[in-house]
Amino acid sequence: FSMSPQNAYDVRCTFVNQDTAPPPAGSLTVTKTLNGAGQFNLTATAGGTTLGSASNVGNGGTFTVASITAGTSVTVAETAGTGTNLANYSSVLTCSGGGVSVQGTTSGTFTMPTGAAVTCGFTNTRLTNTVVVKKALSPTTDGGHFDLLLNGAVVKAAAGHGDASSAVTVAVGDSITVSENPNADYTSSLTCTGAAGLPTNATGTTGNFTMPNAPVECTFTNTRKTNTLTVNK
Repeated sequence: FSMSPQNAYDVRCTFVNQDTAPPPAGSLTVTKTLNGAGQFNLTATAGGTTLGSASNVGNGGTFTVASITAGTSVTVAETAGTGTNLANYSSVLTCSGGGVSVQGTTSGTFTMPTGAAVTCGFTNTRLTNTVVVKKALSPTTDGGHFDLLLNGAVVKAAAGHGDASSAVTVAVGDSITVSENPNADYTSSLTCTGAAGLPTNATGTTGNFTMPNAPVECTFTNTRKTNTLTVNK
């Protein structure tokens, strides 16, 4: 600025500079809640830099980042750990604290508020579906009876034509074997519905598959063997 005193004044100007303190940093805690078995990797990143992580954690797994600069864009995420397939679980993410509100599945992003403690929780629940094992006979009037099994356990004893097991609840992704006791008086075939390619390694009296996220019905069809009798005179 400039001034032109009209009289002989003694003018003094003082500049005062003060440091402006940065806003208080915030903290982040990431937690895992798991309904069922499994292992998961949890991470928090900012601009490609890892702020914190926990590997192969189950229920109760957690980590904390004690100080994150206010205004930082933070992304939290989970991936499958050793021996785990994320597709076999439902995933829910919630973040809260300091005005943060995030709802997601396997990842989410928020801006770190000033001086706040933010908590992000991942909740995973193992998906399940059902298997029913059925019996069909040809001819339908045939009186044969067969035990129907799932993973070696009888789910319907002495099943005749039109009989079926109750729906058995199975974890998605589990290995399933359906079978029946062989009977030399019958030919046997096995068909399953619910997903493409079911079953694998079918022999007629047994078959395997990986449980899909869909109801599965498997039917063993037995046809009574016949032959001819010739009587000569």
